[in-house]
Amino acid sequence: MSDANVLRTPRDNVRLALAGKWPGRTLRGELVIDDGFVRDMVGIAGEAVPWSARQAVLRRLRHDLVVVQFSAGWGSPEQPDAEEALFLLRQWRDESDLFVFALMDGPFSAAAKAWGWERALTRLSAPGRTELEIMAEATVELAEQARSLAARGADGILIGDDIAYRRSAYINPASLRESYFPFLTLLVESVHEIGLPAVFHSDGNLWGLLDDLLATGIDGLQGMEPG
Repeated sequence: MSDANVLRTPRDNVRLALAGKWPGRTLRGELVIDDGFVRDMVGIAGEAVPWSARQAVLRRLRHDLVVVQFSAGWGSPEQPDAEEALFLLRQWRDESDLFVFALMDGPFSAAAKAWGWERALTRLSAPGRTELEIMAEATVELAEQARSLAARGADGILIGDDIAYRRSAYINPASLRESYFPFLTLLVESVHEIGLPAVFHSDGNLWGLLDDLLATGIDGLQGMEPG
């Protein structure tokens, strides 16, 4: 092992990997670490899970990154508290050497939250001028959020947009190329402009969308499921 490998932190290694370079080993991380899992590993009881317990678990698992949720996705009835998430973002950044991702909505999630799930599918499947204007406005707001998260200490932005299910995308790829991918591309470009990497997350079967996702300029993809 070289001296450079010894001196690099987990944060350094994730940055290296996202830049397309081999960090010397397979890196570890997870989208969400459940509170119950933390309690079981550390051996604590009660509703509140202290930050020190989470840190201990990630150290034990030898994780290189941590994800702070600013959204639980369009389908979740409960969303993270923004102030608490900002506090955790800064704490992980200042008191650990892990790479800190901020998980936020993408354009699809913003549409689903604004219109409701079924209406979002209908409107994005056959978008008109109104739909495209609304998606553009939502993307501007998301870009502003990404800039704010960068200023608060995020090392990278994880864009969470569940656009697929087990079999395929929810919407025909041809429609997504008009109503969705141009706006995801703009959001990724905005993240790059502030100097951060952008990683995309979606559940479901994304194989039919891989070329479109790569064309947006994302630095990584999380959530691939077998076809």
